[in-house]
Amino acid sequence: MPDTPEAVGQDMATTPEVDAAVHEISVDEDSLTFWGKVKDIARAAREDFGNTDGWGKLKIVGYVGTLGYEIFLGNEVVAPMIGGRAMDASHGIGGIALTGLLTGGFVAAEQLGAGWFARKTTQEFPKVSDRAYENTKDDNEDESHLKPFAELPKLKQLYYSGLFGTNFVVPREGIATEDLSDERLQRVSRLSAAIMGTTVAVISATTDAVEQQFPHNEVVHFISDHFIKNPYFWLTAGGIMLGVDKIKNVRRRKQKEAAANEPTDHLPSDEQDS
Repeated sequence: MPDTPEAVGQDMATTPEVDAAVHEISVDEDSLTFWGKVKDIARAAREDFGNTDGWGKLKIVGYVGTLGYEIFLGNEVVAPMIGGRAMDASHGIGGIALTGLLTGGFVAAEQLGAGWFARKTTQEFPKVSDRAYENTKDDNEDESHLKPFAELPKLKQLYYSGLFGTNFVVPREGIATEDLSDERLQRVSRLSAAIMGTTVAVISATTDAVEQQFPHNEVVHFISDHFIKNPYFWLTAGGIMLGVDKIKNVRRRKQKEAAANEPTDHLPSDEQDS
């Protein structure tokens, strides 16, 4: 005896395929909002975390530790302190070179270490990278609006590496490219570490050279003590850069929304027809 429509409907309602389709539709609708995107990524994070083994969870703990170090200490606090002490003990050209190598090498090493944990943790969360990639797409576009790190302007590379470190740069690369391979993530980790190490080395060595050249100049020492060696200055500068970047992103989004909603009545008739 053939199934009645009611029986067929009941059978379909209980199939895993139908449940998955309904879930996908609800996720797509919910993801239209900011908090919907957050919930979508959090849901993926729970799934990824549940799939990790004990070794994977240890990597995650290491990543959280290096992330906390980068946010609360890192380049903005520890590196200026090391550079300041090296400058105070520095004498002559050899001392200047040693100051640059010591501070730059320290920053590069800590960034490479943080990059290892960031790479391993990013690879433990493939669903998070996938959902974040989908949620960073602009409307009616097939790719994320995030550019790969190597394609960013040099100043923005320095901004991301200096303010957030490889802890941010590496997972961001996975989101921007959907490529979680060792080759891709190692390359961006090394690039970020090299940028920061070189920048810190140049700043510390230059500051040391100026201080030695003008040992009794009050202006030079004021700038060095209150800015170059002062971690609060770098924290404040990083916060300002973050705020400016956020304002630019909001303006860009509003401009795109305004352009999308702009009426086309003023266009010639042949352009409207096309």
